[in-house]
Amino acid sequence: MEINNLALYLSGQPVPVPSCNIIVSQPTIKEIVVMGEEPFLNVAQLLGRSASHLKSIKEGNPELQKLSDFQIVMILSAEDSSIKESIVQFFELIFPIYDVTFDTEGMNLSFSIKDSPGQVVGMINNFNYQDFFKVIEELFLFFFSFDEIEYDPANDRANAIAEKLKKGREKVSSIKRKESGQSDVFSLFATYTSVLSIGMNLDINVLFSYTPFQLYDAFLRYWKKVAYDIYQKVSTTPLMDVSKMDKPDDWSLNLY
Repeated sequence: MEINNLALYLSGQPVPVPSCNIIVSQPTIKEIVVMGEEPFLNVAQLLGRSASHLKSIKEGNPELQKLSDFQIVMILSAEDSSIKESIVQFFELIFPIYDVTFDTEGMNLSFSIKDSPGQVVGMINNFNYQDFFKVIEELFLFFFSFDEIEYDPANDRANAIAEKLKKGREKVSSIKRKESGQSDVFSLFATYTSVLSIGMNLDINVLFSYTPFQLYDAFLRYWKKVAYDIYQKVSTTPLMDVSKMDKPDDWSLNLY
């Protein structure tokens, strides 16, 4: 995923969506888990990855296929109170300064400043929703991939390091499986904060003050550094053969 506003996203500051004339706040992990991690990420996926999320709903229904993803989201929010409640709670976190009004007839979301009720200052509609959805995907659905590191160990010492790499990959694969819904009991944020707390010797309360993007970025860079450090250790150890290892990218360089 190409990130154009990396410094802004990492700063944790609100992100403007000019075409909608709104700003999206970045809630902390602590704020999100109070609302509920699962409903938050469900709404983020509904909006940020609407094309894949709504594909099954559109299949076999010519009428729905004529509608945009935004129109379907508006219809779902009007017909399913639980979906609307989750969206409203999601909006309360990312739009703390706005009152958001759902207009299912006009197919738009209008925004007014809480201190100035009734005065519309921004709007999401069928013409600009993709800009808003894109920001949601980048801020809250920044999932990552790891390059596989495979090599045949040249001796017992190399084999020991190979085992560490293997266990690391298995842990990441386990996280990926759970992220994709293959496990019923899993907390993405709990896993990331716990791993970083132990791996980087950080107070877990500090990590819960991160935004989702900050947490995803830290986790990705941490695992890249682990792979890089292991490679450097092997390559500088006498009698260790790194000829069959793929050299990992420098963890300090751009990841995006």
